[in-house]
Amino acid sequence: MLEILSLLGSATGGGLLGIVGNLLKGKAEIKGKKLDYEHERDLRKLDMDELKIEASLKNQQIKLENEGELALANVEADRAKDVAASALRQASYNADKASYGGGIVDKIRGVMRPMITVYLLVLMSYIAYQVDTIVGGVEELHPENIWGLYENLINSIVFLATTAVTWWFGSRSTNK
Repeated sequence: MLEILSLLGSATGGGLLGIVGNLLKGKAEIKGKKLDYEHERDLRKLDMDELKIEASLKNQQIKLENEGELALANVEADRAKDVAASALRQASYNADKASYGGGIVDKIRGVMRPMITVYLLVLMSYIAYQVDTIVGGVEELHPENIWGLYENLINSIVFLATTAVTWWFGSRSTNK
């Protein structure tokens, strides 16, 4: 009997030890799978972070490329505007030099600016003479009025000189 009990005890002990071993093995496998899962999750998280960084860098690259293209487009638009303005100005100069039937028409057209300038200068001188005659000369004016008249005269001369110079030289065509 002792032998049977010993045999049953050995079987029970072996069975219990086998069960405990299986439990420990199962627990270790679960822990191993959990670690594998966490490792895989961490790798996926790193992959996602990497994708976010790549997307952010790509967005920045696209933004910089767009800004560069916009700046280039603005420069090209300014250049095109300048070229168009230059062509328009040249066309205006060419039209100004155009012939209008030749002969007497072109000669009259050519002397109009000088004639208008001379006419306005003569008209201004005549008006100044008439005012001087009506007032009775500068001697009859009060000193404060003389200074105002002197200031207006200088301003008028400067205005006329600037207008004539900018008109005559500003309307010349450039051959360049």
